[in-house]
Parts: sequence; structure tokens; C-alpha cells
Amino acid sequence: MKTRRHPIVLDLPAGEGERSNKTKSLQQVQRLHPHLNPLPPGRGKGPNPVGIHYAVILLTFLLQFSAFAQTLNLPPRPADAPTGTAFAQSLIPLAGPSSSNNRNISAREAAICGQILQGNIPSWMRQLTLITTNGIVNGTNHTVSYYVTRDYLAIGSDTDYFLTPMTPLLGQYLANKLNCTMPTSKMVNHIWTAAPCKLAPSPIPWGPEMVTVPVFIDHNNTVRGQRFAVTNTHPLGTLVGGDKKDVIISGRIYTAFANASITKPVVIYGWHQLNGTPIQGVYNGHEETYADYSHGVRLVQMGIIFNGQPNTVTNILTNPNLAGVISNDPYYTSNTIPTPRYPTFNSTAPIITTPPAAQTVTPDSTVTFRAFAIGDGQLTYQWRWNGTNILNATNTTLTLINVQTNQAGNYSVAVSSSLGSANATAVLSVVPATPVQFETITKTTNGVELTLSGASGESYVVQASTNLISWKPISVLAITNGPLPFVDLEAIHLASRYYKAGHGSTSWLNNFESAAIGSGNTFLNPISSGSTISFLNTNAPTYAYVTNNLPSGNTSSKALAVGWTFTGVTNAWLRLTTFNAPQLPNPTIAFNQALLFDIYTSNSLHVAVGVRETGTSAEIGANGGDTGSIEWIGTTTTTPPRGRLVPAGEWTTLQFFIPHESVRAFTGDGILSSATGKGVLEHLAFTPVSGTTEHRVLLDNFRVIDLVP
Repeated sequence: MKTRRHPIVLDLPAGEGERSNKTKSLQQVQRLHPHLNPLPPGRGKGPNPVGIHYAVILLTFLLQFSAFAQTLNLPPRPADAPTGTAFAQSLIPLAGPSSSNNRNISAREAAICGQILQGNIPSWMRQLTLITTNGIVNGTNHTVSYYVTRDYLAIGSDTDYFLTPMTPLLGQYLANKLNCTMPTSKMVNHIWTAAPCKLAPSPIPWGPEMVTVPVFIDHNNTVRGQRFAVTNTHPLGTLVGGDKKDVIISGRIYTAFANASITKPVVIYGWHQLNGTPIQGVYNGHEETYADYSHGVRLVQMGIIFNGQPNTVTNILTNPNLAGVISNDPYYTSNTIPTPRYPTFNSTAPIITTPPAAQTVTPDSTVTFRAFAIGDGQLTYQWRWNGTNILNATNTTLTLINVQTNQAGNYSVAVSSSLGSANATAVLSVVPATPVQFETITKTTNGVELTLSGASGESYVVQASTNLISWKPISVLAITNGPLPFVDLEAIHLASRYYKAGHGSTSWLNNFESAAIGSGNTFLNPISSGSTISFLNTNAPTYAYVTNNLPSGNTSSKALAVGWTFTGVTNAWLRLTTFNAPQLPNPTIAFNQALLFDIYTSNSLHVAVGVRETGTSAEIGANGGDTGSIEWIGTTTTTPPRGRLVPAGEWTTLQFFIPHESVRAFTGDGILSSATGKGVLEHLAFTPVSGTTEHRVLLDNFRVIDLVP
């Protein structure tokens, strides 16, 4: 017998939950495998006894429950999906707390729904956590096991995510789509008790703004800051409690209304303090279209194991002999919840939540349009060019290879179902590439001054040679508004010098814009490195956190603030490490790239880079691991490593051309090597110019650029 690799969900009709476990088990077997015809009770012998069939099927279900059923059934996160920060900002125009703005609330919730169903959630949220508990009902002890999401539903990447409040209508719609439910108040208590990571609630003063997206964003940043502060002991993906109130399943969805005029409410509960006391009791005084910053939706998988047998949350909650194990609702008989679900939206025609985006490209480019729609029934997609159907273009994406100017125009997608259709259009512009060229070249007393022009917003790697054979990168220039001047200081000492420039593809490691103010990010506190802690005054402040208090000269709104004080001993230096940092640790870089970042320092410093030779195959910027030797680049000394000199009091962009830099051993052999050509940015090495003064440094815009041949 093959084991099905999808959760088995048993949705028995109302009333069946009151029958005996033995009868129910046989009916479950028939439903799951109708070709098996169980014998009447008492007949379990013969060549094909019912007991054997049931044992095999139950074992199959249990294997599925433990091995496969703990994952949300969502597609992979799209490569171009927005981060939590970007998505949250996109919701601001759609905010609307009042009933007169229901259209806006609907648009906001449609956008949320579309992102989740596309798979734009953190990878650690896909994996569910097992909760096992027991309860006594009518003198009988029962055991139940169920899976829950590790935090409240969030949109975005693993480290840049938005814990998004939503109405119970959307929560129920998503639960139905994913074979889940929401928890009861008793299950909320179970989950909080089981959570290794308990966060203290962070309420804000009551006011009308608490239902607006800007407040959602502020609270999300606060909670993420709390969460990132404990990732060393509780990595992302640990079960979390205390950060939100739960939208719950309760009999009070349909009775015992707190407000007689509100008969279609949302029911909320929880937000446990660290002592286990919930801030919010069970409350149903808000409309079902209400959601404020404190609300969260945590999903519970519908299929559960009850007393060792497969069952569903719905069946247990509607059975007066069993409901008390997972419900303490006093509103109906024996803690039952006769209708353990919220009403959902009426059947809806397609709504395009991710329309295709306009694009401007150069000839020979590859273009991909993406669209996504939600709605009931079977959705079909058809792409069109200037109103004409494109043959076989019936997926959520449309990819055009080697596009030419005659392929420019309007590209639209029509999404249809039996309930209606929706359309969206994007314009494709194909324009000739802006040539990169040196506009002027002049020899001066300081060197050679060149002026480079190219496409605005692009970065170009300038290389130099003395023989047209061996080329060395000397600078990366980012074109903004018109030609950019550059001075080659080395050329003043050379008899001849040749130059060339080419486009360099940029990959961002971190610009801190999506990070919560006050949170740790990429680099650990200076005292975290045992290699250099003896050089630091541990009685003076040391820190590494994201700030928005920046001196002029940098276009960013946030950067990483780092501070420490040297003791004044000889050969002092600081190893500022990324080793398993709370957010974006051990970022992967390739050894054929240039590493660039911006730095501002209160006192002049020498800066070198530590690269760990992990041999990772991870994508650029992803966690590349924490094992392997470390080499220094950009320094010719080792005790201490003195790299680039950074002057005090101004923003400086440091550029390290990795394959062309001098290499010195830290824990390695002084040769930068890796089987995959990749490693990780392990640390920055700061060496003081002089003195024991407190050092305050700002770091920003870490990126790598592919070096052109």
C-alpha cells in the first residue's frame, strides 16, 4: 500500500461524532478507502479481516500526520515577492477602519489573501508545530495532538515579515483553503504554555488610529525587534506566544453578544503576559469587519489525532462527550461549539491581487510578467498582446525571451471563472541600451581624470591595465544623473594606462531599511567576539543596533550603529562578526565579486574584511554557514590587520575587489579558496589609528557586484 503524501482530512457529517469510536473508525475506513467493505461487527476473521485493514490504514494516517501533515499547503515563495516592509507600505492607501470604507477594507484583505495564497510567507511559517495535551471529560482522560503555525500569519521573507492583522472573515477563508481552523480560547492557552519563546505584550494607547495600517506597521516593528533580540536562544521558527491577541473560534460568534447591535462579531482572546495571565478575555464587541493592530490569526490544522485515532477539530468541538478537551466555551452544552467557524465571504468572481507590472527593457532581454488572482471556482488565465490571445499562455506567468522592439505594447491577462472575470494590463517598452562610454579623459597633476556615462541607476566596474592583457578593477561607479567623473590616482606614476568599463550586476546583502529600529541585524555586539574582547573596555557602552539617527551625506533612512571603546593596549583591533547573528547572519558572497559598503566613523579607523571559506552553495546574501577557515582581505598586516583608512566625520564608500585584494591568514592559510567559489562575509576588522577614545561607527548599504571579465 502506498502512503498518500497529503493530509487525510475527515469531515464527518454532524451527529456522527456521538457514535462509538469503533463505529466511527470503520466509517472512516470506508470513506478513505471505499473499495474496502468492512464486515459487520463481530466478523473480523477470514482472509481479509477488518482489523488488519484498519490497522494498516490507521498506521498510514499516523505516518502522514507525523511526517507530512505539518506543512502548510502553499506554493513556494515567488522570487520577486515583496518583503513584509514593502507589502505593508503598499497597504497604506487601502486602509479603512469604518463601515463606509468597507471597499477599502475589502481591497486590503484581497491583497493580503493573494500574497498568502501565492506563498509569500516566511519559510519557517510553513512548518507547523505539534501540540499534545490531555483533558478529562466526564471522568475519562483523553489525549489530543494537533499542529499549529509557529506564529501569527505573516507576509514576507524569513527576516523581513509583516504579522498582518485581518478580519475573521479572511481568517476563515484562508483556513478553509488550507484545511485548517482557528484555535479556541483553550487551545490558545495550550499553545502559549507550549511556546518556548514567550514575548511580553506591547500594547499601545487606545485610539482610532489602532485600526490603521501605519499603526499595524509600527507595532509589527516593535514585535520584530522583541523577536530578533532573542534569536540566539530561540531561532526564527520557534513556537512564539504573547505577541498578539488571537482571533478565536467560540460559541460567542453566534450568541452572548457584548453589544446587542453587533450580531456578527469577531471573537478575540489572549495576549498572555509573561506570568501567563491573558490581557484580553473572550470578547465579541467588534464587528466581523474589524481588525486592529493587536489581532493575529494563528492556524490550527483541521486533521488531528484524538486518543490515538484520526479525527478533526470540528468533530471534537461538536461532540458533548469530547469538546471539553479543547474547549472551555460555556455558551453551549458541555463546552461544545455547534458551529465552529465564522461565516465566510459570498462566492466571489476573480479578483486580481497581483497585476502584471509595466517594464522597460533593452533588446535581447528576458521579460517575465506575473499575475495572481483569488476567487471561487476554477480560475483560468489567458495572456494577450495588444488584445490578441497569446497561444498557450495560460499560466500565472508569461515569459518572453530575447525580446525586440517590435514586441513592445500592451500585455494583459484575463482571469475567468464561472462567476465572472477580471482583467489587468501592463505596458512593455523596449528601448535601445544606453551605451557605456568614457566621455573625457584628462591627465592632471593628481592623476588621470575620466568621465563615464551610462544608464542611470546602473553600476559600472572600471578596470585599468598597462599592457591591454592584465586588467585590474579600480572602481565601481554608480551612474545617477549624467556622466560621472573619476580620478585614477595611481596613473600619475605610470608611463601608460588603459581603461575599460562594463556593467556590473549588483546583489544587495543588507541596507537595513526593512529592519526594526533598535534591533540587532547582521553583526553582533562588539563584545561577542572572543578574539578581540580583551582589547575592549567592557565597562564602557558596546552596542550594535539599527538606528534612524544618521548624519547628513547618506540617502538612506536607517543604518547599523556600532559602538565600543578600546583599552589602549598595543595592537588592539575589533572583530565585528556576523557569526550566527540574529538577522541575516553569515551572508554569502562570491570570491569573484566586489564588496561595497558605506561607513561613517567618529574616529579614523583602518578597515579590513574577514571572509570565511565555507564552500557554500547558498544564494548570494543567504546564510552561508559558520564552518571553515577565515582569511583577511584588503590588508597586508596581521597583528593587527590594518586595511583601508577611513577618515572621521564623513561618509565613505569602501570597495574591496575580492579576487584582486591582498590576502592574509586569520585562521586559514593566507590563500582565499573554496570548492564553490563562495564563502561568507564573516567579519569586519577595525583597527584604531590611535587612542582609547570611544568609537562610534555607522554601517550601511552592503552589496556585492559581479566583476566583468
